[in-house]
Amino acid sequence: MPHFGFTSPGNWLSYRVGWLFGTGLTKVAREAHYLTERTKTASALERSAWLYRCVISFALVGAEFLIARLFLIHGWIMCFRCRSRSAFCLCSLALTSDGPC
Repeated sequence: MPHFGFTSPGNWLSYRVGWLFGTGLTKVAREAHYLTERTKTASALERSAWLYRCVISFALVGAEFLIARLFLIHGWIMCFRCRSRSAFCLCSLALTSDGPC
C-alpha cells in the first residue's frame, strides 16, 4: 500500500489527530441519535421546557457576544484616543513612550 506524506500509519501525530477527530465525530453522532430518540418519546411539557432552555441559551450567548464586542471596540477607541500619560489610558502600559499615549 502506498504511503502519502503525513498520512502514513507510522506517523504518530497524524494518527493521533485522526483518531481524536474520529472519536469526536462518533460521540457527536451518538449524542444526536440519543437526542432524536428522546425527543420522539418526550411529552409536550418536556418539549416546551427544552425549547425554553434553548431560547434562553441562545439569548445568553448572543448577549455575551455583543457585550464582548462592545468592550473590545471601546477598548481600542480609548487606546487610540488617549493623549495623556494618565492612569486611565489603556495603552500606556502596552506601548512605548513614542506610542499614541
